[in-house]
Amino acid sequence: MAVQQSHYFFGQWQFDRDQDTLTSTCGKVIKLEPQSARLLLLLLSHSQQVLNKYWLCEQIWPDTIVDPNSLYQLITKLRKVLEDNPRSALYIKTIPKKGYQFIAPLKSQAAPLETGSSSAPPSSKKNGLMILATTMMALLCFGAIAYFNTAPAEKPMLQYQTSNLSHELGLEFDVDAHQRQNLLAYVKDFTQLVIANKQGDKLRSHQFDTRVAAPSWSPSADKLAFWQYQGNGCQLHVMTAAGQFYHSSRLFRCELGVKPVWQNDEELILVYGPNKARTAYIYRLNSQQLVKLPLQLARGEQLKMAIRGWGNKVYYLVQTQSRQSRLQQLDGSIALQWQKPVTSVAFDTHHQSILASQHGQLQRYYLDGSSQSVKTTELGLFTSFSSDENGDIFAALESFQVNIKDRDNLPLFSSSSIDYLPLTNKLGETAFMSRRSGVCEVYLYRNDQISQLSFHQGNEYVHFLQWSPALNYLASNRDSKLVVYDRKRPLQQFDSQLEHAVVSMGWIDEQTLWAFDGNTLNQYSLSGALVSSQSVNAQSVFYHPQRQTWFLLQDNQLLESTTVLSAAESTLNRHTLTPQQANQFSNLRIRGNQVYWQSTWSQQDYIWRLALSGNQAPTLQKTGHLIWHYDIDPLGNLLIAKMESVEGDIKKLTLLPNTAITD
Repeated sequence: MAVQQSHYFFGQWQFDRDQDTLTSTCGKVIKLEPQSARLLLLLLSHSQQVLNKYWLCEQIWPDTIVDPNSLYQLITKLRKVLEDNPRSALYIKTIPKKGYQFIAPLKSQAAPLETGSSSAPPSSKKNGLMILATTMMALLCFGAIAYFNTAPAEKPMLQYQTSNLSHELGLEFDVDAHQRQNLLAYVKDFTQLVIANKQGDKLRSHQFDTRVAAPSWSPSADKLAFWQYQGNGCQLHVMTAAGQFYHSSRLFRCELGVKPVWQNDEELILVYGPNKARTAYIYRLNSQQLVKLPLQLARGEQLKMAIRGWGNKVYYLVQTQSRQSRLQQLDGSIALQWQKPVTSVAFDTHHQSILASQHGQLQRYYLDGSSQSVKTTELGLFTSFSSDENGDIFAALESFQVNIKDRDNLPLFSSSSIDYLPLTNKLGETAFMSRRSGVCEVYLYRNDQISQLSFHQGNEYVHFLQWSPALNYLASNRDSKLVVYDRKRPLQQFDSQLEHAVVSMGWIDEQTLWAFDGNTLNQYSLSGALVSSQSVNAQSVFYHPQRQTWFLLQDNQLLESTTVLSAAESTLNRHTLTPQQANQFSNLRIRGNQVYWQSTWSQQDYIWRLALSGNQAPTLQKTGHLIWHYDIDPLGNLLIAKMESVEGDIKKLTLLPNTAITD
């Protein structure tokens, strides 16, 4: 039976359910957010009971379907407030595959602050732990121990004080701190470059007509390099801290440019190119000479970025086909390896270590392979970060909410996932993908209920979802593999046997699938057997089972043809697209006599519509930043897969003096 009361006493805490406050024995009062307070009340009123995670979600978010990982984020946030280490929990215990349990004894009144006595018998192991916890909590009140962070025994734990450097609404990201000078640079709302000091005071800002990205300070001067996206390319700019432009390059053909690395005041390492095939170059400012670096990568490996690290040498972050990561030099020697994807890295000269972002956690890695936890986010991701010579860390923390909506535009699934793929069929069912902590899962919304079709453990990414013509099956990719589902579970998974990443896929008929990697088109039986393989000269390929025709993009020409072998000779429809309409062409959809697709221009996203009959030009349906995917429902409504409530803030993690302790 659940116990309901107005005040709860446990450990060194008092919880007031009416005021949503926690009070420690040292007098610190913490106002909890409503959802955190609701979660704590549920745990306390069902003390010592194992509470199912799905039941908890229903109680905290009634009448709303939420990603179960939202509960994990809330548990993490509450644990941090309570200074409860999940590895040796005193309050909230994780019960694997079941839920959570509040394990601390509840008291009739608050415990005294004095920690030197106890009425617990020596034989009581749990009471002994509570005495130890009391002592540690008293020390925490005086700021002596960073309890929540853990680190290897051979390395000291470092305590940071977190403060906000940006306070305005909007999105601040792509931050870089100068190694020696009191200078900071970051991007605000995509098109504004801000130069500030390390206390967060703005010194100046520059507004551009297109998106800017990835500022990078020279370590020895006040020069700042950054990218500007223009059309289908990137332009490198270098300016001084006073705002004077020092250099602008020619336009490089690229989809994405990452943070430049300064070799010296006149030479940089640039990494840019197609998103999945970036290349490293030396760029010399004086001569504008561009020299490709001979970085050797195996099949399926991707270059993510470069950094300057130990010994003032340049290291390259590489992701393997199985999404493992490594940090290597140009000669192939490996400094660090990770079994999971690493999204970004920076070098901390003060501690001679690598800072790496992994699934919401900021970790520190040393050359000897040991590591430390630096910071864990309650909500959001560290998308960029850097460190100065004092060891202070400057990070951009981005948070967002994604809502998948039903036919009445009401949210049926709410998540802080990075991406999703809505796909609605004629029956009114919506399949979608939600990614949390690097894991992509496929869901199905039907009969006003959501079911999870996949329970994947790896980091392979789902880029596509396609219903079969008769709606009996659903197909997706997982990187280079293809997966077929019914309405309950995966039925078949097999390798695409393509040399490069899958760029489009779909169905020929109810028993045959196809996949295209930009060079080769393969067809498969429902069991995964390879039926045919042929080379295709096109940037994009799509097959429409009802029309029984192929759609190909060739040199800004959108062709509808009965075959891919001789598309030019067997063309039924031909439409000329502008470079803006054809650049980074993706996500082709056909509804009735209308064809839709997505393009990117100056790193801004566009959705177009074109009538297949007649000679009308394509019409723009939607434009904006961070439009990743879309669909058209049976009524012709455009469903946009876009992040909502996007916020990004610049945080400063100040290294506190004299707080390092050894385990």
